[in-house]
Amino acid sequence: MDRYFFVLNPVAGRGRVRQLKKTIENYERTLGIKYEIGETKFPGHGEILAREACKRGFDNIISVGGDGTLLEVINGVSGQDVSVGIIPCGTGNDFSRALDFPEKIEEQLRVIHRGKKKRVDLGKANDRYFINVFSFGIDALITQETQKIKKYLPGTFAYVAATIKMLMTYRPVQIRMEADESVFEGEVMLVAFGNGQYYGGGMKITPGASLESGDFQVCIVKALPKARFLRLFPKVFSGRHIGCMEVATCRAKKIKVESKDRVLLNADGDIVGECPVEICIVPGSIQIIVP
Repeated sequence: MDRYFFVLNPVAGRGRVRQLKKTIENYERTLGIKYEIGETKFPGHGEILAREACKRGFDNIISVGGDGTLLEVINGVSGQDVSVGIIPCGTGNDFSRALDFPEKIEEQLRVIHRGKKKRVDLGKANDRYFINVFSFGIDALITQETQKIKKYLPGTFAYVAATIKMLMTYRPVQIRMEADESVFEGEVMLVAFGNGQYYGGGMKITPGASLESGDFQVCIVKALPKARFLRLFPKVFSGRHIGCMEVATCRAKKIKVESKDRVLLNADGDIVGECPVEICIVPGSIQIIVP
């Protein structure tokens, strides 16, 4: 019989996750499932819990929280023969958005036990994995500010408020980027590498991305006046920014980025360092449970 380990972030979703613990316990007991729940206590703890659960022989590691919790779980199970399940209950839940996960916790638990198992790609930035979108530029600063604001506003509203605030002071950064055989040099507002399609609480930044394509969709927003950026910004929610003259796109499997400016790096909604960075796709490297 499969064993399930739930990595639960009690502060995700503005504390809503803590209330779900009892529901999970009752559901698992009703099914007679062998399970354990580990609560994260500090940043990075989810990765430790997931890695230890793998060593102890659990077959399924379930992320209960937001995209940040899932990021930690992914890095904890990398290289292990386990399945990753998702109970999306953070403020953004961007990875699960494109996979049509149900909203009710009971239905999410039903997916965990009766869903399909599917191998998907991961991205790797330097020595860390990500599953959804890796990016840098103004959005990394927005991510930092969103962490403060989302205590008071839901995910998408927090992101929009942070965007307006950061736009007042942000200056484009100068980069040199090698994407497979192509080279880009110039000033950018942001660059995103999509394995998944959504980030920032529902913005379709890389609408052509696929978890099974074996490459990234790369979206480059070039330097532009703030007023024009504000006009472009709403289009990102539907993916209609692709095709605008200030936006360039390509597909790539391996990327190298350098800059003389200080450039923060954003992986699945978490700040993970600064440039330089080397990014690559790792095809079919993880198995997830989907509806």
